[in-house]
Amino acid sequence: MDGKLFASGRIVLITAPVDMRNGVNGLCSLLAAWRINPFTEDVWCVFLSRTRRIAKIFHCDNKGILLVDRRLTTGCFKKLTGLSADKEQRPLTRQQLIDYLNGQNME
Repeated sequence: MDGKLFASGRIVLITAPVDMRNGVNGLCSLLAAWRINPFTEDVWCVFLSRTRRIAKIFHCDNKGILLVDRRLTTGCFKKLTGLSADKEQRPLTRQQLIDYLNGQNME
């Protein structure tokens, strides 16, 4: 996975586990709870399953909504501690996101 996909906008990792049965509408309502409006700001939101084997990446632009599913075949995404005032969100750089989605440890 390379960084061309994440060429603009901020990236937020939601560290609280999310039910992966949620689709676009369910994830939008979860984002509202975290005071993130993907329709008015340029943001990539990354959600993790309880087991951290599945990540969903959500982005909205003027063309529509993109929802990408990343499933690890072995291991799981590393558990990260929140660094922001809201402990359920963690900002990431593009390179950190790429490393994270490729299963690398960032800490």
